[in-house]
Amino acid sequence: MDINFKEQTTDMDRVALFGFNKFLQEYDLLASYKIDEGQNKPTILGAKEFKCRFCGKSKPETTFRNRAHALPEFIGNSSLLSHYECDNCNSRFGRELESQFANFMQLNHTMFAVKGKSGFPKFKLTNGTSIISDGKLVDWDGIPNDQLSYDSDTQTLVATQKVPSFIPVAVYKALVKMALTIMPHSELKTFSETMDWLNAPIDNNEFELQPLWVLYCSLNSNDRFPHIGASLLKRKILKDFEVAPILFRLNYANFQFDLPFPLFYDGKMIPLKQMPYLPNLFDLRDGYGTLDMRFIDFSYASVISNHSMTFTLIDQDNTGTFETMTI
Repeated sequence: MDINFKEQTTDMDRVALFGFNKFLQEYDLLASYKIDEGQNKPTILGAKEFKCRFCGKSKPETTFRNRAHALPEFIGNSSLLSHYECDNCNSRFGRELESQFANFMQLNHTMFAVKGKSGFPKFKLTNGTSIISDGKLVDWDGIPNDQLSYDSDTQTLVATQKVPSFIPVAVYKALVKMALTIMPHSELKTFSETMDWLNAPIDNNEFELQPLWVLYCSLNSNDRFPHIGASLLKRKILKDFEVAPILFRLNYANFQFDLPFPLFYDGKMIPLKQMPYLPNLFDLRDGYGTLDMRFIDFSYASVISNHSMTFTLIDQDNTGTFETMTI
C-alpha cells in the first residue's frame, strides 16, 4: 500500500479499507495459506502425525500412501498436501464431493484457463465438439449458433452453455472439507457434529439443515488472483450465533468463495442471520463492485441437471476477436 504524504491518503479505496479494518476488529485469523502457481516445494499439514481427522484412524489401522491435497488439485494446487487425511477418506471425498465441485466449475475452468493436474480442461459439448483453452486463447467455436447472440452496437457476443450435472450440497461439503483440513487442531472439538454431517451420505436425513449459503464471486478475464488462497477467520468475541462465528474463504484464478462455517447442535444446524464481508485486494484497489457477487443456496441434495451459465465476450478492438469474458 502506497501512502501519499502530502494528502495523507492511500492509493486504496477508502470505503473498502474502512470495511477491511472494521472486519479485523471483529475477527482473528485462524489459518491462512497462499499457493503460487508453479510452486514446487510442498507444504504438508500434519507432516509427521499420519492421523486422519475425518475418520480418526492412524497408522497402521489405515494407510497414507497417496498424496492427499488439502485443496483440490483441479483448482491448481499441487503443493499444499495433508497427512490429516487417510487414503480411504481421500478416495471417498474425491469421488463423492470434489467431483461435484469440479462439475460445478468445469465450464468456468475452461473459459478462464484454470490449469489443473492434466493441464487446461476441455469442455465437451453435446454436438461432439469441445471448448478448448491453451491458457491464452479460448476456442469456443463449437458452441451451437442457437446458443450465441451477437450485438453489433456493443460489439459483444453472449454465449449460453449448459454445465454438467452436480449436487449442490456436495459442492458445499467439498468447501467445508477444505476448511476442516486447514483448521487448527485446537478448534476441531467445536465442530465434531459438523464432521459427522460431512461424513454422512449426501441423502442422509439425520441432520436438520438451514439454507447453506455461499457468497460466490467472480472477476472478468482482465483480473486474476495472484495465488490460490484459503483462510479461516474466527470472531474475537462470541456474543451470539446470529453473526457467523467462523468464516472460510477460498480464492483462485478468477473466483472467490466465502461461506459461514456450519455449526450443529444435537443434530440441528444453528441458523445464522449475518455474514460480514472481508474486502479483498481488488475491493481495496478499485472499490466495491469489481467482483460479481451472488449468494447461492447449496442445501439441495437432488441432482441439478439443467443449469446454464452465460458468458459475455467483448470485442475490445473491433477486430472480431473477443478478448474479455464476464459471467
